[in-house]
Amino acid sequence: MKKAGVVAVRVVLVEPEFEINLGSIARAMENFGAKDLVLVRPKAKLGFQAKLFAKHAWPLLKKAKAAKGLDEAVKGCSFVAGTTGVPRRFWRGIKNCLTPPELAEKVAGQNESVALVFGNEGTGLGPEDLKKCDAIVTIPTSKKYPVMNLSHAVAVVLYALFSSRKPGALYEPAPRKKLRRLESMFGEIMAGAKTVHDKEKVARAFGQILARARPGDDEAQAMFAAMSGIKKELKPMKLKQAK
Repeated sequence: MKKAGVVAVRVVLVEPEFEINLGSIARAMENFGAKDLVLVRPKAKLGFQAKLFAKHAWPLLKKAKAAKGLDEAVKGCSFVAGTTGVPRRFWRGIKNCLTPPELAEKVAGQNESVALVFGNEGTGLGPEDLKKCDAIVTIPTSKKYPVMNLSHAVAVVLYALFSSRKPGALYEPAPRKKLRRLESMFGEIMAGAKTVHDKEKVARAFGQILARARPGDDEAQAMFAAMSGIKKELKPMKLKQAK
């Protein structure tokens, strides 16, 4: 069994608007040991206010990477958690809604990199970006004022991850790419299943279950073997029907 490493955290900010938040987020990242920051189409510039609020984390902020889209920003990460302050807005497409402590419990002690994705200060993450995430994180707050300041939200989630790190892991989670391949294979099987009515809904549910279950690498391999066998059995059946 491999030795479990500390979870590597990447903070992804989609179209951030204010320098003050950029500086404050960099400072929070430095506080909680997160070094990887990616800015997707940033609207704010790294000026005086960003430097002022970053304090000793200014070097971290200066090294922030730029990305044109979310796919580019999370490349190489094995688990992607999107965030929202208003989960009811996306209740129909919600995947796996977690509190920060629940997210920390899910990824603590694993040999993997986790991307935390935050939307901008005005509109938050859009539904298309949320669909690309493996889970959605929301911070329980007062109903009178539920939406937090962006930098405060980042600090809360980082604290939850940092404070619950564990020294070891019982299993090696399957890479994100492998889970995506499993989803694709399941979709192909659904396409050949005549008795299943809402195939897209069933395939989407399978992907959500995978994200929630976090199967180990050996478990994913077992599912690959099973699905490959099912696909082989489906081919002769199609040929018979064609005749």
